[in-house]
Formats: sequence, C-alpha cells, structure tokens
Amino acid sequence: MLIGLSAVADDVSEPTILLHYNERPPYLHETSSGVEGLTASPAEEAFRAAGIKFSWVNTPAMRQLYIIKRNLGRDCLVGWFKTPYRTTFGKYTVPIYQDGSYIVLMNTEKSVYAGGSLADLLSNRNLVLLVKDSYSYGDFLDRYIDRYKPTINPTIYESANMLRVIARGNADYMFVAPEEAEAAMIMYGLTSKELLSISFPEMPQGEKRYKFCSRQVDDAVIDQLNAAITYRK
Repeated sequence: MLIGLSAVADDVSEPTILLHYNERPPYLHETSSGVEGLTASPAEEAFRAAGIKFSWVNTPAMRQLYIIKRNLGRDCLVGWFKTPYRTTFGKYTVPIYQDGSYIVLMNTEKSVYAGGSLADLLSNRNLVLLVKDSYSYGDFLDRYIDRYKPTINPTIYESANMLRVIARGNADYMFVAPEEAEAAMIMYGLTSKELLSISFPEMPQGEKRYKFCSRQVDDAVIDQLNAAITYRK
C-alpha cells in the first residue's frame, strides 16, 4: 500500500524513492496524516528538507531486506541497524535515532532467575530466549548470544507480539528497547503482573538506527539526506 506522497511529487525529474515500513510503534505507525514515529518522523523530515520525492509503502520486515538485496529500484528502509553484512549490498545514511539501553522482559513466573549478570542469564539452559528470526540485536547482544548460546525460540513476530508470547509463557524472556517495550505493553494492556523488566549495568547504550537504501539510490541522494538529517550524537 502506498501512502503519503511527498510535497515535491510534482517534480518528475527523478523517480520517487519508496520508503518501506512495517507497523512497529513507537518507531513507525500509521496515523490519519501518514506514517509517524521515532524513526518515521525524522526520516520523512529529511526527505522533505532535501526536496527528494518519496512515498511510504507498507512492507513486511523480512521482505524489506529482500527488496534491498535485489536492488531493482530506488528503495529505502527506515530505522534499521547497521551490520557489516548489510553494507555489502546496501547504502546507509547517517543515524536518525538511537535506542535506549536494551532491557530484558521476562515472564514473571520465571522471576526466580532474574538475579545475576547478563552472562548468567544467557548461560541458563532452563530458560528460553525468544528472538526475531534473522534479526540483529546490535553488535553487543549479537556477540553475547553467540558466545553463551542460550536456548532459543526464533519467531517471525514483531516485538509487540513477542511480548504476548512471553506473557503467555510460550518462551521465557526477550530483549527489547525500553521505548518499544513501553509502547507494546500499553497497546496490549500488559503489566508487571505478567512481565518483569530487568536492566543490566553491563548493557551499553542502544544501537543507532539508520535509513538503509538500495544501491540504485545515488550517492548524491544519500549525501543530500545526510545533510538534511538533524540527529547528531
């Protein structure tokens, strides 16, 4: 579905860039006026400030990455992490947002395991970690998960639905940015009765999020977007 053509859509000198998103509050969500959120809003503002034509397209997350790999058009994704592998087939802008330090949400019936370090948690084979399939949790957590090899249950669900899986007891815990956890718990009416929030002092600041574009997006366009992005940290 296409929504929200840019204000410069009457300029036909360059083809429109498709901005792909999936419903993921508080980062990306549809409103009566278009797509908004912690990553959607700065992404759109940069396109408008740079005078680059764009249109929002609702696309499942896994298909978004496939589109960038195929490189058949001028496409950009919004709010993705940067990984060495992804840089081999796409182009990143400068960051548009940075998450808070990741927390763990755990089913309260497993709260007896809440003490100890992050390494202790990941080393506990009695607990099942729910992870999004083919998803990066950032360099720090990706390395920790690879090192301690917890018992994993992969899923194709988005983070908001993953919270409900934890609350039902179909898995024991998950990693999530605090801003996303808060939005999802409000959305589904979940409370501390179902989910225990755990912070770890060793957890670094959350990952930066970027616009990630196909190689058909010219370097000059990336430069224009970079100049228009206001996030700096």
